[in-house]
Amino acid sequence: MMRVSLAIVQHLGEVSYFRLTKLAYLVDFWSLRSLGRQLTGEVFLRKADGPWSPALPQATRDMSGHELAVRRLNGITTVFQLGEQHRFEPELSSEEAGAVAEVVRKYGHL
Repeated sequence: MMRVSLAIVQHLGEVSYFRLTKLAYLVDFWSLRSLGRQLTGEVFLRKADGPWSPALPQATRDMSGHELAVRRLNGITTVFQLGEQHRFEPELSSEEAGAVAEVVRKYGHL
């Protein structure tokens, strides 16, 4: 989950927690259809506001202050940006990076 989340933030520059959740799901869905496997390897639960990953909160906490800078908008919305103390890069294969790029291109603005 960490490498896909970081790759999404790298593409968008800034992304809300809500959007990151949905885009990570779409990356897994897209890669399952096109590559035959998920990129995150995580389970997504069905929720009223759309798919939710129980692994995402821990992944974002683990990267907070390093790969991700976290801030709050209006005291409600959590927003992620690239942090300044990277300990790792996503290290995606060209196919995996292409799946992330395609999902972000198609749905990142929504």
